[in-house]
Amino acid sequence: MRIVVTGGTGTVGRRLVERLAAEGADVGVVTRKPEDRPPLPEGAGYLHGDVADRDSLVRAMTGADVVYLLTPLHPEEADIGCGAVWAAVDARVDRVVFQSVHGLPAAKHIPHFRSKLVIEEELKRAGLDWTIVAPNSFYQNDLRYRSLLTGPGIYPQPIGPVGVSHVDAADIADVAARCLLERGHVGETYPVVGPWPHTGPEIAAIWADALDRDVTYFGDDLDAWADQARGELPEWLLDDLVIMYDHFIAHGLVATEEEVRTCRELLGRTPLSYEEWVHDLAETWA
Repeated sequence: MRIVVTGGTGTVGRRLVERLAAEGADVGVVTRKPEDRPPLPEGAGYLHGDVADRDSLVRAMTGADVVYLLTPLHPEEADIGCGAVWAAVDARVDRVVFQSVHGLPAAKHIPHFRSKLVIEEELKRAGLDWTIVAPNSFYQNDLRYRSLLTGPGIYPQPIGPVGVSHVDAADIADVAARCLLERGHVGETYPVVGPWPHTGPEIAAIWADALDRDVTYFGDDLDAWADQARGELPEWLLDDLVIMYDHFIAHGLVATEEEVRTCRELLGRTPLSYEEWVHDLAETWA
């Protein structure tokens, strides 16, 4: 089976490529600069292309049985994703698996969530066989906070008091691989979520236990968060994330019991818990 992956060098994508190659798939990873990328596992190779360049995507996708469409966080994400959908049509691809986001119907006012909705709708209009993989927030997002956690002892992400059902990127890759390798998932939208949600203060407490030190939750003051993040993020992304965190604080991003059960069935096991992920990571940091 020939599988082409966009976003195959990122947090989920590289794990997905490893998983697919291990299953014996012929995997093509689209990238603008193949010469600058690390070696891929046996059975996978780079394809020169740009997800924002439809013509290059048509060339990269030609001959593929199925495409994994993972779009970049970008102010023009919706246009980029829709262009990629029609590139798949032009390349005569039979099937596309699209990585969207969990909780989309209630959070489509968040700009980068709304972009995913536009792409989903375009994919359904295009006449391709489709599957949607909809993950919650990634555990791996916390990797960027190492210096704050191990230095002043602060967890800065304003998750809020309701909680998010965040999930391990490796579990997202496992669900995505199953959807790509099996044909029985056409027309399905699958939530990919952790086994239970955590609030901001709970997350800080988990880190404190794993690191054996005090860790303080930064809090839910979005003005204060934006002030400390300004300069590190482009203004469009800062504005987008303020809207997202405001939604998290008010409503959370919590999976239902049915969604957790669906994810467990797809994985054939319980998703990795955040507590286990944090404690394993803290050991490597030590």
